[in-house]
Amino acid sequence: MVRAAGTHSAVVAMGCDTWRWLKKKVEEREAWRVLELVLGCRCGVWLFENVRVEAVRQNRKRQKIGSD
Repeated sequence: MVRAAGTHSAVVAMGCDTWRWLKKKVEEREAWRVLELVLGCRCGVWLFENVRVEAVRQNRKRQKIGSD
């Protein structure tokens, strides 16, 4: 699999507002086609997985804080 330059590079390239929008779409599981069109299939899949994993981490943190 082709590895993208990194999440930070993607954020810089897309701009902050676009990145927030994309993260929201990924959390809603609607971003596959957007990522494939914008970044190409392999890089899109890599970035989708990266953002999805981070979203899961953030949700776990929120749940853990809420349960304490």
